[in-house]
Amino acid sequence: MGKQVRPSTLFLFCVGAFFALTLFPIFGKAEEPSAPVVIGFDRNYAPFEWQDETGQPRGFFVDLGRAVVENGGREAQYVTDTWPGLVGRLEQGDIDILPMLVSKSRAERFQFSRPFYYLTHSLFAAPGLQGLTDIRDIAGHVVAVEKRSYAHDLLLESDFSVTIFETEGTLEALEAVPDGHADVAMVTSAVGMFLLAKYELDLKSYGTPFWPVDYAFAMRKDRHDLAQWFNLAFSETLSEGHYNKIYLNWGSYLDPSTAWSNGSRISDQMAFTAFLIGAALAFVIGAFFWRHQHNSFRQAADFVVPQRGGEIDGADKITDTGEATVKPRLRELDGAKFTSNFPLRPEFLIEAERALANRDHSEDCWELALLKLVDYEDVSRLHGGKVAEHLVYKLANRLLAGSFKAYGYYGRGIFSVLSDRPILRLGRQALLDPVDLDEHDVGSSIQCGLNIVPAASFNLDEIVQQAETALAQSLVRRRTWLMYHADMAPDPMDAKIVRAFRRDEIEGLRAVYQPQIDLKSGCIIGLEALARWDHPEFGSVPPAKFIPLLEQAGLSYRVADKMLSEICAMIASMPPRWAHLTISINFSVQDLSDPDTPSKFSRYFARYGIKPEKIVAELTETAFATDPEILKTALTLLQKKGMRISIDDFGTGFSSLSYLSSFPADEVKIDRHFVSRMLDSQKDRAIIHSTVKLAHDLGLLVVAEGAEDEATLAALIEEGCDRVQGYVIAKPMSRQGLDVFLETYQPAAVHHPS
Repeated sequence: MGKQVRPSTLFLFCVGAFFALTLFPIFGKAEEPSAPVVIGFDRNYAPFEWQDETGQPRGFFVDLGRAVVENGGREAQYVTDTWPGLVGRLEQGDIDILPMLVSKSRAERFQFSRPFYYLTHSLFAAPGLQGLTDIRDIAGHVVAVEKRSYAHDLLLESDFSVTIFETEGTLEALEAVPDGHADVAMVTSAVGMFLLAKYELDLKSYGTPFWPVDYAFAMRKDRHDLAQWFNLAFSETLSEGHYNKIYLNWGSYLDPSTAWSNGSRISDQMAFTAFLIGAALAFVIGAFFWRHQHNSFRQAADFVVPQRGGEIDGADKITDTGEATVKPRLRELDGAKFTSNFPLRPEFLIEAERALANRDHSEDCWELALLKLVDYEDVSRLHGGKVAEHLVYKLANRLLAGSFKAYGYYGRGIFSVLSDRPILRLGRQALLDPVDLDEHDVGSSIQCGLNIVPAASFNLDEIVQQAETALAQSLVRRRTWLMYHADMAPDPMDAKIVRAFRRDEIEGLRAVYQPQIDLKSGCIIGLEALARWDHPEFGSVPPAKFIPLLEQAGLSYRVADKMLSEICAMIASMPPRWAHLTISINFSVQDLSDPDTPSKFSRYFARYGIKPEKIVAELTETAFATDPEILKTALTLLQKKGMRISIDDFGTGFSSLSYLSSFPADEVKIDRHFVSRMLDSQKDRAIIHSTVKLAHDLGLLVVAEGAEDEATLAALIEEGCDRVQGYVIAKPMSRQGLDVFLETYQPAAVHHPS
């Protein structure tokens, strides 16, 4: 007798088919952007990625990858293959991006996006197998694993006494057990449970899931431009809430304990077919009502939600404090990493929405906060992931004691909490006390971003984003905590500027030039090239607006490339009488830290036939604090090619003497902040005097910028400054204006001020 079709299955099918037929004409008219990004996906790695009966890609990772690429303004194209084939295609450059588990060995071959998921591994064997309770029990067994998978790599590197049976896919690894080729299959937990249910394999999982590992998008090491573009698009996808929507689309199918457990999984083939055919929107609707009716949500990969009253300790358990507790499902990863038993961000949002929906609207406004262990990354880098995770545990215990309405863990030392009382009042100030690990002699301070959840109508996603903004501001301003206010809101123009540069829509970007004179001779000896952007839609955008945005987005190289090309062309076309002029260009630390920078400069020099000594690379003093060793190497290579190095805005940083003695430099530029006030401030004049003397003792030239009158010019001559630029000489001007200025300039008029 045939299996009975559940009403919920018919509902999903009908609604999904309706929306698919309704929306198909709309989607079919979309224009295809240029420069598609090719993403690899596994043929049978459901529910994360697989190929349906029509050959179309499906799954959580597929939807997420598509969302990131399309959010970045490009088209996503998919290539299907076995997992070993996909890794080979990525290595050969046939595909651009491949989602995969992150490992140390893989990080040596690929570069990764920020992690977006965790997966654990499990052991699957025939029912009744004795003595298989832990990964250590696989010794002496034949273990089936997918070739080139994370488990395969670790088994090859480990000292487990096992015989490895290699397969081309996860399903084949599971089928190897009933086929008699292996005793045990080692695959990722969620995929294993999904495939067991779908193909009705007579296997069961043994022991506790192990090896919780980051999942991220991998790219080849040499694809720097792709990685910068993708990471920016990924960050925007996260900040705009698309990740949460996609996660909620697939949430039930990602958790084997709900959608695919023995008690509640969809067991008939028609239900699975309905899922494949139904549009994504149908599942959103079904998942939404399912979650609110059942009042439960858990993620299978890493986390379970402890009932309030439990306490997490370093021994990977929760101690009972009088109320019901939930035992954690995860254990230590290779002695190096722990996970806290907090829900992830999507789960936090669901619990927060539920709590807010049930609150009494006569109550005062609630508060939502994000707390960050500021030193988490440094502790992880210097002392290892295990120590860093102990910091996470200590803060988790502190939050568990706070009786919050909802709480979650974002990863990387960031927590979220929802409170029906003021978070940092009523005796809760101790929440932000530093977290210390006395046994390791390390600790971390905590910084916090807060936002008020009004009693009236609100948008939770917006509230969370504003709290994230407040946290970011507290980190930048070095404040322990900040409450969000409207002044913190990002300028909508910022996103437009970044998007324009990401899509190479930079018409109107050009160079203007400000002359530099020698204070001994009064002659023009150089120029500084400054970026200006007159956009047809945005109007005139000052560099103080767009340069910091591009540096944060990793796109400053677009300005550098444009400026370098224009300036090299200008030098090549200069008449012989101006051949002695040098041109200074500002570069960001990102531009000069790129390993390809020296060869890029060489290509420009060769293309235009100019000498390297005609270019002066300027770098702000504060930039030297970022990746100092990498930057030092790059600057040394440029200097060896013949370029000169200038430290710009000198005196505004915190380690000026260290930079002068450690980094290759030919000149320093005194910041206009000191120059403009030197006539009225004895302190500023003393700083200039000391800087000039120090630089000369080290054999460096001194350039003063920002001189606006002849009295300041005379004072700079008196202090022994070598060169100067400023409005007293000339304002920045176009190439045409510069040609006129150079032909009419009279050095004596400036050299001898009245």
